[in-house]
Amino acid sequence: MCATVCPSQALSYVRPEEIVGRREKPTNMFQFGNQKIVTRVHMMVPAETDSVSLDVLDYMWEEPYAAFAQP
Repeated sequence: MCATVCPSQALSYVRPEEIVGRREKPTNMFQFGNQKIVTRVHMMVPAETDSVSLDVLDYMWEEPYAAFAQP
């Protein structure tokens, strides 16, 4: 239901043939620090990107963790 009513088209269920002509490409590889996770859910990324890199500390607001955050 969400994909059918989403005005931003952030969610979509399309066939691979429909994605081929787009600027982005789908990836299901996520990097959490040194750990690589492969899921069954794909996310669109820029064509030159192979995986999505996430650092959990980037999303923490507590000051005690600020010393560990990477620039």
